[in-house]
Amino acid sequence: MRRWSARALVATHLRDRPGASLTVAVLMVLLSAVAVLAPLALTAVGDAAMRERLTVLSTLTRDVIASERGTPQIELDAAPEPEARMRPWEQLLERLQALREEQPAPLRAVLGEPRVMTVTAGTKLDGVGREAGMRLLMSPQLGERVTVVAGSAPAAPPAELFAGLSMQEEGDAPPEIAPVDIMLSVGSAAELDLAVGDRVFVAGGMFLPAIVYRVSGLFEGTDPTDPFWDHAQFVLEPSITVGERGPTPSVVGVLDPGAVGVLLPILFNEARTEAWFPLDVDAITSANAVTVLGGLRELSATPHDVGGGQGAALTGVV
Repeated sequence: MRRWSARALVATHLRDRPGASLTVAVLMVLLSAVAVLAPLALTAVGDAAMRERLTVLSTLTRDVIASERGTPQIELDAAPEPEARMRPWEQLLERLQALREEQPAPLRAVLGEPRVMTVTAGTKLDGVGREAGMRLLMSPQLGERVTVVAGSAPAAPPAELFAGLSMQEEGDAPPEIAPVDIMLSVGSAAELDLAVGDRVFVAGGMFLPAIVYRVSGLFEGTDPTDPFWDHAQFVLEPSITVGERGPTPSVVGVLDPGAVGVLLPILFNEARTEAWFPLDVDAITSANAVTVLGGLRELSATPHDVGGGQGAALTGVV
C-alpha cells in the first residue's frame, strides 16, 4: 500500500476543496435582526429605551459572527516552527481589525475588537471509564480570560508531531505519537474525575493514528459573565446529553493556540473557525442610530476579503 504523508493528504484535500483551510475569507454582513434596530432609528426613542430593546437580544444574536469550516489560513509549505505558530492568528486578526478600521467612526464605535476561535467536532473520548465526548478549542484570546488553578497552561505540541500524523503502510505498527497537552475547566475535570497529569485517548481514523491527550492544567473563567463564553460554549462547564444509556458528558479540551499548524492533519476536516465583532449596544444612541444603521447596510452590501478564496457570511444584528 502506498504511504501518504499527512502534508500530502491535506494538500490534496485543499486542492479538491478550495478555501477549506480559510477561516473567514470573505465577510458578508447580514442584517438578520435589523427589524429591531431600524424602527428604533426612525422614531424618537430615547437612549435608555433603545438600549433596553437591544440588550434583550442574546449575545449570539446581536454580535456580528462568521463561521467557516477549517482553520486560520496556513501555508502548507512552511514548517510549523515555534516562532511562526501564532502567525495565522495574527494575520487573521490584523485583517479583521483592518476591516473594522475602514468603517466610518459611528460604525467603528459599535463594532468591538474582533475575536476568533477554532473548535473541532465532538469525538468519542476513551480512558475515562464511561461514555464521554470531547471537542478541542484554540483561541489566542482565551488565555487572558482564564485563571489556571492547578498545573499549567498547555504547551504547544512539538513540530515533529506533524510528521508523525500520517497514514502508515498496511501492517505497520502504529507510530509513536507524543501526548498532546490540553487543559480542562475545573467543572469538566470533575465531571470526568480527571486530574492534572491524567491521559485520555481519541481513537484514530482512516488516515490518522490514535491521539493521546495529557491534562496539563485545570482552569476557571476569570469572569464567567464575559460574553466571550457565550461563543465558547461548554468550555467552563461540560454539556450533558441524556439518552437511553443515561447521561453522557462532553467536555472541551483547550489547546495551545500555536498547535493549529502542528495539528492541521487532524483539524482541517473536523474544525470550524468562528470570528466575530462584539456589538456594543451602549454605543448606539438616538443621535447616531440612523447613521449606524446606514453604515451597517453599506457594510453588508459588499463582500470583504480578509484572507483570499472562499469564506463565510457574518450574521447577527449587523
